[in-house]
Amino acid sequence: MFSNVTYYDHPSRPSAAREYTDWYQQTPLRKRTRWLIAGGVAALAALAIAIPNLPEPQAEDVVADYFDYIRDGDIDAALRLMEEPPVGEDGLFLDARAVNADLWDVTEIGNTGQMNETERVDVQLKGAHDVIDLVVNLSKDDDGDWRITDQLSTITFATFGLGYGKVNGMTAPTVAGHSYRVLPGAYEFYGSAGEVSTTASTQLIGFGSGSTYETWLEEHDPINVAPASVELSSQVEQKVRQEVESQIDVCASHAVPETMNCPYLLGHVQDGKEDLHAATDLKWTLVDHPAFDVAVDVQNSRIALEEHEPGTIEVSGSGTTYQGDVETFRFECDVTVDGAQVVFDNDLEPSVHFAHVSCSNG
Repeated sequence: MFSNVTYYDHPSRPSAAREYTDWYQQTPLRKRTRWLIAGGVAALAALAIAIPNLPEPQAEDVVADYFDYIRDGDIDAALRLMEEPPVGEDGLFLDARAVNADLWDVTEIGNTGQMNETERVDVQLKGAHDVIDLVVNLSKDDDGDWRITDQLSTITFATFGLGYGKVNGMTAPTVAGHSYRVLPGAYEFYGSAGEVSTTASTQLIGFGSGSTYETWLEEHDPINVAPASVELSSQVEQKVRQEVESQIDVCASHAVPETMNCPYLLGHVQDGKEDLHAATDLKWTLVDHPAFDVAVDVQNSRIALEEHEPGTIEVSGSGTTYQGDVETFRFECDVTVDGAQVVFDNDLEPSVHFAHVSCSNG
C-alpha cells in the first residue's frame, strides 16, 4: 500500500540455438559448456539489474494491510499479522459476517516513530458520525517480521432477555456476561431478528489496552453492548403469555410445598391459632391466571411482565401441631408475576423466570 514495486516483463526472443545451428553442432562439448555457464552468469546479472531489490515492509505497510484485510473480509490474513491472535470461543465474532465495511473507513495512517524498541503507527478510523484515533503498536517477531502487539477489544452483551448476540450481519447464541473479541471497526449490535425488533446505534471500536494516547497504560474493561430499544410483535407477546400460563398450570400440578421456577411456594400455615408444620397431602388448585402485559424495561435492560391483577390459587392439605395433632387446612393466595423476567433463546422461544412468593394464611 505504501511502497510501489514494479515488475518488468521481457519480450520473448527467437532461440539462439536456431540461429546458430552450425556453431552449436561444430563446437566441442567442453567449449560449449564454458560458453553456456558464462551466458547463464550474465543472464542472472542482467536479471538482478532489471529487478530492483524489494524494500523491507515497513510497520505502516503492515498496519495498512491489516485494515485492508479486515475490510475485505479476509479475517485469517488479518489475524496472522497479530502477535497473539485470540483463540477459542472468545473469537466467535472474528468472522467476515461480523464485518461491515460500509460502516467505517481508514482515513489516515502514519508512522510516529519508535518507543522502547516498539514501532508505533497512528491510525484514524471514521464512522458515519464519529472518528477515533488509534496508536497501533508493533514489534518484530523471531523472523524479523512486524507483528501488531495490541490486544483486540472485548464486548459483553447486556442481560436484555435476548439469548443471542447480533454483530453487524452475524447472529449467534451468546452467554450473558461472557466476553467476546471484536476487530477494530464500526458495529451495529443486536438489530432485528425475526419477530423481535431492536434498534442499535453504530459504535466505533479500536483496540484494547494501549490503543490511544490517553489509555497508553490503561487496561480497558469489556464494552457492555445493548440495544437502544426492543419491540416485540403481537405474535411473540402471545407466545410469552401462553408460556406463562402453561408454566403456572404445571406448577399447580405438583403436590409439593415448593417447585423450582414457580411463582408461589407454601409458607406459614395455621389451623385457627395453631401453627402447622410437616405439611402433607398437598393439593394446589388454580382458580384464575394473573392479568399482565409483556413490557420492555429499557432502563434495566430486561423484558418483564407488567401485572395488572394477580391470579388466585387454592392450597389444601394436612399439617401437624406442636402437640402432634394432625389438622387439615385450606386457603387461597395470590399468584403474582411481579419480578418475573422473560428470556428468548436463539430461536426466539421464550422462557419465564419467576420470583417466588410465599403462600401463607397466618
